[in-house]
Amino acid sequence: MEFFIILAVLLVLFLAVDKGLRKGFKVEKKRLSDSPGKKADAWSRGIILVAALAFIPFVVTETGDRLIWFWIVYLTGLHLVQAFLQWKYIRESREHLVTLSMLPVGLAALLFIRFYFF
Repeated sequence: MEFFIILAVLLVLFLAVDKGLRKGFKVEKKRLSDSPGKKADAWSRGIILVAALAFIPFVVTETGDRLIWFWIVYLTGLHLVQAFLQWKYIRESREHLVTLSMLPVGLAALLFIRFYFF
């Protein structure tokens, strides 16, 4: 039960940080799927997903120690590619600044869950 409470708190924290970053950077939410980068976004997500699925058998162990690092690498790669595509295709919206700023928050949350619960 404690795990779900902490997940709910982290979700509220993510939403608050996202809203604060958007106010601070003066960024309106804009999606890549509404831009010329729609295909590049879909392809990049697909390639990263296939690569991640290919590595799952190597990271899933009985202890699960490598699984957290798999998620960290996966989410970092996904966010960096997403930020690059946002910078390239919707640069004027400055959405990439929010994406790059949310990356350390997400990584800190993953590490907190890893070291607090496991």
